[in-house]
Amino acid sequence: MARATKFVKPIVLSVFMSNRYIYAQVVHQPTAFTLASASSIEAPLRKSLTSTSDKIAATEVGKALASRMLDKQIGAVAFELGPTQMYHGKLKSLLDALTGSGVKLL
Repeated sequence: MARATKFVKPIVLSVFMSNRYIYAQVVHQPTAFTLASASSIEAPLRKSLTSTSDKIAATEVGKALASRMLDKQIGAVAFELGPTQMYHGKLKSLLDALTGSGVKLL
């Protein structure tokens, strides 16, 4: 992310998907603090899922992250696709769950 963008849009969504789990966190860029996070490895989410790495898991991680963000009064977050990411599949499910729960993507 460009240096100027770091201060214009300081709250950024970071998504990582491994072959087994899905991780998402909201980071305050200037201070590098994690404000909210959710992953499919967490026990409450993992118990309710049949698979921890499919679209359904991505949707549940997005809903969990959105509720934690709204509890901390974070209503908008910046997100940029990485060089290897496409707005498709699991990432689309996660982002749709975030926006469907009331979080705005900048």
